[in-house]
Amino acid sequence: MLYKTAFPISLLQYLFYTSEVALYPVVWTVNQLTSPFLISTKEDHWDLEIIIKKIVYPPLIILFLSVFGIPAIFGVILRCLLHLFRRPYVLSVEKSFHPPSINERRASISVGRLHPDGRRNSLLSKGLSKTFTVSSANLCLLPELLSRINNLPNTDHRSWKIGERIVIDQFFFQNSMNSIQSFSPVSRKNFGTSQSERTVVEPGHNILTHFPKLDFLCLQETWDRDYSHKLMSELHKVFPWIMYDVGKTNLLTNRFMLNSGLMLASKYEILDADFHPYTESFSQCLYSSKGLLMTKVLLSSTEHHDEVGYIFTTHLQAYQGMEDIIQKQLDEILSWTKKFREESVKSEDIVVFDVLCGDFNFDNISPIDEPCTRHKLFDVYEDVCRISPGQDQDWTVGTEMRQMCLWEEQISSPEGLKEALEDPIIRHRYVVDGNIKDGTMREICKTKPLEDEDVKTKLMGVSGKRRIDYILYRKDTPLAVQNFSFVTRLATLTDHIPVTMTFSSQQ
Repeated sequence: MLYKTAFPISLLQYLFYTSEVALYPVVWTVNQLTSPFLISTKEDHWDLEIIIKKIVYPPLIILFLSVFGIPAIFGVILRCLLHLFRRPYVLSVEKSFHPPSINERRASISVGRLHPDGRRNSLLSKGLSKTFTVSSANLCLLPELLSRINNLPNTDHRSWKIGERIVIDQFFFQNSMNSIQSFSPVSRKNFGTSQSERTVVEPGHNILTHFPKLDFLCLQETWDRDYSHKLMSELHKVFPWIMYDVGKTNLLTNRFMLNSGLMLASKYEILDADFHPYTESFSQCLYSSKGLLMTKVLLSSTEHHDEVGYIFTTHLQAYQGMEDIIQKQLDEILSWTKKFREESVKSEDIVVFDVLCGDFNFDNISPIDEPCTRHKLFDVYEDVCRISPGQDQDWTVGTEMRQMCLWEEQISSPEGLKEALEDPIIRHRYVVDGNIKDGTMREICKTKPLEDEDVKTKLMGVSGKRRIDYILYRKDTPLAVQNFSFVTRLATLTDHIPVTMTFSSQQ
């Protein structure tokens, strides 16, 4: 079932807008007028403008909360009641695009991918290689107050700028994957649908300053509804189909607070979708509807069959410490993906790929994460970045940045961040090391990089190697990965390094 509106009837949508209007003045007051008291590292505590705001804003905060407090209470109650009827996601289709009829989809060979202007892409019908590129990125689009805690202020500007940079790359930069030479080929065993052995070549790898041409974009932490809408308006310039506002809101799942933060943008038609929130969470994740977004996309159609792909995106428990929450969530992923495929697959479907991506909040090297790296999910899904549990490929880099260093000059541009990632000594300063022992927020977010040169040299093997953003593919699908890249395009706009994977179908 695909939902293109948040509520089953327009009256409920109107009432929800009413609750948002009642809440907005208080939300704006909390987010904007408290900003001088949560200074990011790029701002000066003694700046005259900030000092003046610290003097002027407190009386304004008291005034606004006094005036708009009672309507806000009404808005909260109404909003909570309406969320009981709210659908788990919304599918937005770019207005200028008109979905093809059944006859059009069955005509000879037609392709699911369309340009933003609605024209069909005839790549597959020409018999060329079926190549796809997927990207995963955590954007930290929280309400301004929470974003500042993560040292990422000006969320309104960031949401627009992120979309702009991604769109510019799609319009003006050719897919660099075609010109990248793979490193020395290494034989590797994989399994096709027949479970017979195949020998494949290791993918190329790169640190890119621009996004390649993307077919699918999977995003995490697009939590704030206003900011995610601004981002979506930009992304719609190149992605006709976007799943947004994903999550289930109730007292048990998220205490009526944040949604899942998941978003998926696609250049191919979305045929089916579903979302499940995780049944296990704790600490700050109790206040968000983290879960698994499951989608089925149409890649091409012939007279006799449809070629389809499955894309799953998720965001797992953060800072679990000694708990085993993530392992339980991985169990649910395996169960839900299997069930979704069984319920959505049709007799005429040919499954071209099955991809799982997102922010897993654990890496393959740190001692604290060893139970997660040995989870049975990695028997089902392949991670091209790792050799075995506890050992990553030499060319991998971490994707979780040190929040306290986000605004330093060295990494203020995509080019500067790329240079930092390529040098293990410099990378240690800006990306969390793969040696996490406790898995707490204090250890991961607040620990400063070591400055002792001898210590940094000893850390060389794990220096800046905390890779928590994944793109995996199911082992029983005939898929060849051509390239895996780390992208620095969003420097200063998020605290994660986006990842991309280009692969081709072997159908």
